[in-house]
Amino acid sequence: MIPKPNYKPQTRRRQPDDYLKRHPWCERCGSKSIQRHHIKPVGMGGAPPDSPLHSDRNKIALCRRCHNWAHDNPQAAKKEFLLRKKKIESVQA
Repeated sequence: MIPKPNYKPQTRRRQPDDYLKRHPWCERCGSKSIQRHHIKPVGMGGAPPDSPLHSDRNKIALCRRCHNWAHDNPQAAKKEFLLRKKKIESVQA
């Protein structure tokens, strides 16, 4: 008999994120934002919490419709969102 591996799947526990509190409107269409999207994918939970992938520069607040669009069109979304973030940062500087 082959013993079962001692494997416990890791569950992703959502960390409280105030990004949506600071960005209550979809940064693409302007409607109410309900989801946070990572511009550069974090992967399947593989990035440590202090990774730049978890920084605000890599997040965008989206409504469900725009979030679905971002996942259906990842290349176009990444290009559009990175350009949008650069414009915002240049205005704030």
